[in-house]
Amino acid sequence: MIDPRIPRRKLFRMLLAERDWMQADLARGIGISRPRLNGIINGKFRISLMHALALEALEFGNYTAEDWMEWQLKQELAELRKNKERDSGGKR
Repeated sequence: MIDPRIPRRKLFRMLLAERDWMQADLARGIGISRPRLNGIINGKFRISLMHALALEALEFGNYTAEDWMEWQLKQELAELRKNKERDSGGKR
């Protein structure tokens, strides 16, 4: 399981560094363009089920597709909760 407290950019930077890879290497490995991968890393695009399966096949971080999807879901929920709390003035 991937710790959902790890920010998206930090997680990808750590995993790329472990393999001594550039974003282009990972993009090629999962079959997407480097700009698309950069958008995923920066949170502009979501990790799709196909991306998660490709990351699993590459053993990127030795995480399963389920790990990737659960991590993304938990990150998105935390962001929504933070925004909701901010918008309500910290009141629940």
